[in-house]
Order: sequence, then C-alpha cells, then structure tokens
Amino acid sequence: QRFNERNPDLIGDAHQLPFKDSVFQVVISKDTLEHFAEPWKVVREVHRVLKDGGYFVIWVPFMHPFHGDDFYRYTPLGLQHLLKDFEIVFFDSPRWVFTVIGLAVVELLKRMRLGIFERIIKGICYKLDEWFMQDKSRPGSFANGYRVVARKRRR
Repeated sequence: QRFNERNPDLIGDAHQLPFKDSVFQVVISKDTLEHFAEPWKVVREVHRVLKDGGYFVIWVPFMHPFHGDDFYRYTPLGLQHLLKDFEIVFFDSPRWVFTVIGLAVVELLKRMRLGIFERIIKGICYKLDEWFMQDKSRPGSFANGYRVVARKRRR
C-alpha cells in the first residue's frame, strides 16, 4: 500500500502521542528528532507507546547544514543520555568526513548559483566515505549523522 502524502492518516504532536501505552513494536524517527523543541519528551512518549522489547530506530544529523527549523544536533554521548531508558543495540555513523566536506562545498556552490553539481558531488563523497571509512560502528568526530537502534527493556 502506498502512503498518501496529501491525506495523512494522523496528524499529531510527537510530544504527546495520541496512542495507548505499549501498542507498537517499532517506531522510526528518520531526520526528525532534531526538529523537536523538547526531544526528551518525544523519546519518553516513544518509550511509552512501545511494547516491551520494541525498537526505536533513529537517524539524526551531526555535522550537517542547518535546514530551517532545527533545534539540536546530537553527539554519541548526547544520544546515549537521551536514550538512557533504552538498550542501544546498534549505533553507527554511515557518512563520514568526505560527506561533511561535500555538503560544505555544495552549500558554497549553491550560493554561487552552481547548485547543478550537487548530485554529482554528493555521490562522489558518499562513495569516498564507503571506500575509506574503516569501522562505521565506531562513531567519528567528523560524522555527518548517526543511526541508532534502541530496544525498550523488558520489565
């Protein structure tokens, strides 16, 4: 079934999710946690609506251009603290220093009205990251972002 972007099934506030306790096995937050004014409340709500043993899948930016309504950037230590009521079962930084440099170059080119090169530059940088990044599970200081899978502890 295809998701209908024009007619969402539900519109709500992630700080106060409109669901009963312990109803979901998985909650996904891709490129959204940085946009919440009070992300600790959102994480608490996700914890509430997840079943015991359920998974919270997160992808957040770190060294990434500001894009409008961002409140936060997350470090590995900050994520561990934010997810203290979860067991972290997976943590990596899929994009590394070449992506960080590439995004800076793309921003510069856009300001020079040369944004047509964006896809090419990003593609090259992503490939360089794949070739040279040794261990994605050891977060680097030049990470573009982080992916985390956290499990709600069983009672």
